[in-house]
Amino acid sequence: MLDTLKIDLTDDPLKNIYIMAPLLDEAGQNKVFGLICGLVAGKPNETKKTTIQKAG
Repeated sequence: MLDTLKIDLTDDPLKNIYIMAPLLDEAGQNKVFGLICGLVAGKPNETKKTTIQKAG
C-alpha cells in the first residue's frame, strides 16, 4: 500500500514549491531550481541570440 501525505498548499506558488521540493528526488529538485532561476531572471522562455558582424 502506498503512503499518503496530507499537504496543505497555499495561494503563493513559491511557498508551495518550498513545501513540495523536499518530496522530489534530486533530479526533480534540479529541474525546479532551474525553472525558478528562469522566473527570477524574468526571461524563462527567452533564448539568447548572438549576432556575428562582418568586418568592413
